[in-house]
Amino acid sequence: MKTSIYRRTKAVIPTNTVAPVASGVAQDGQTVSTTNGTWTGTATVTVGTGYQWQTATNAGFTTAVLDLGGATASTYRLTAAEIGLYVRCVVQAVNVAAVGLGYSNVLGAVIA
Repeated sequence: MKTSIYRRTKAVIPTNTVAPVASGVAQDGQTVSTTNGTWTGTATVTVGTGYQWQTATNAGFTTAVLDLGGATASTYRLTAAEIGLYVRCVVQAVNVAAVGLGYSNVLGAVIA
């Protein structure tokens, strides 16, 4: 049996090396946005395949973390429901190996 001289390189999961940056005024009615950040990984890495805006009751995002229903774009218009909560965005990147997630900085607390 002949041995192949070709080796397959195993794909590496996308890794977020520079965090996405959320920006905008954390105020009811204002639109906030996020960048994709910077990613590494082998094979083709497609960044920004998914976004999910989240809220939490503290800036450390350790309590009452909630995905905002329908908030799955790179921008999000804040509502009265987010007043007093902190906001961030989770950015998704994919390749043939897996899905990687990057977390933006925290905006908030949202004011009226």
